[in-house]
Amino acid sequence: MSLFSKSKIKNGVVVIIDIGTASIGGGLVLLDEGKKPKMLYNIRKPITIQRKVNEKKLIEAMTRSLNQVLEDLDKEGLKHLNFLKLKNKEIKEIFVFLASPWYVSQTRVIKTKNKNDFVVSKKLLEEIVLEEKEKFIQYELEQNAEIYGDRESVEIIDNKIIQTKLNGYKIDNPEKYKTKDLEMSIFVAISPKYVVDQIKNLISEKFLSKKIHTHSFSLASFLSIRDLFKNEEDFLFLDMGGEVTDVSFVKNGVLQEVYSFPIGRNFFIKEIMKILNSTHDIAISTLKMFGEEKLETPDIFKLEKVIKKANKKWSKELEKAMLKLSHGGLSPRNIYLMADNEMVNILNKAIKEAEFTDLVFPDYNEASNVISLDSSKMKEFCGCSGDIDIFLEIETVFINRLFELSP
Repeated sequence: MSLFSKSKIKNGVVVIIDIGTASIGGGLVLLDEGKKPKMLYNIRKPITIQRKVNEKKLIEAMTRSLNQVLEDLDKEGLKHLNFLKLKNKEIKEIFVFLASPWYVSQTRVIKTKNKNDFVVSKKLLEEIVLEEKEKFIQYELEQNAEIYGDRESVEIIDNKIIQTKLNGYKIDNPEKYKTKDLEMSIFVAISPKYVVDQIKNLISEKFLSKKIHTHSFSLASFLSIRDLFKNEEDFLFLDMGGEVTDVSFVKNGVLQEVYSFPIGRNFFIKEIMKILNSTHDIAISTLKMFGEEKLETPDIFKLEKVIKKANKKWSKELEKAMLKLSHGGLSPRNIYLMADNEMVNILNKAIKEAEFTDLVFPDYNEASNVISLDSSKMKEFCGCSGDIDIFLEIETVFINRLFELSP
């Protein structure tokens, strides 16, 4: 899909695939012009944890879970479409969203000033975006030669203008306007081509001849949150996956930077496995019950101790991330949090109990406002109901935004 053109889809079903490091999600979403998008069917499969995670094992585990999700969508999902009197042919396109560490990204800010007025043309915008995209790719190739190799090994998954200012004022569509001062914020994300190709090949085996789009979850979540909370110009967005936590720093309505640190849900699971000498499945069940405050066991004190220790390590890494992203300045007070249900209460507590002694903001833990994203926040933009996956809902809002189908 072109950066400046809109999809021709008016009505139909799209497939969403959400690829993380703890699980893979999949959904079938009905788009209907003038109406809210509706999640018709959704499924999520866990990625089997490894005690020692490396790239090869993580990719193998990811593809196994992706296959399971695709098989379920192909069989149970399509049955559900038939029940709703929709046909397989109604599936128009497929959208894949990648979480860290499947991609790297950067927001690039470009400023152009002239003494005289100049007209902002589509050609000028495209040239700037293309130039910045190539600069970012070249930088990543130089910094991570062992990962990417050469230019042909890189796949662009996002390359989007997220804010434009003319003479200091924000404007959604700057084409054909005259200005002396043009400022653009461009979000670029790339992924190793062999990873994207592997994902697309698996999808193509189940959904033949369908157009497949890839995006980063950071872009989808940023734009969706910006739409959901229109008055919020400055905020942090925390996305805890299986192996990493992403911290997105938004300032003046622009996604400035995303910082990742290698502590995710699996870190807590592994710590529980150690303290209880348990299996992976038992550790997950224990974590779930602990997070929901339903756990009654003689080991509760052991668990409280290990969770407190894990929280302290996680919050220390969060503080490092905020310090780096804010460049020593004030961190936004509002924090939007996305995590598996059992982790939400645990992370809320971690933030409120953290000391954050290195931050400029005194007593940041007490002043911060943690907002957990759930389905209740999606009602304005998504006509979904019931037990719906919040990650898929965020991505549904993003897709509907691309097509400009909302009433």
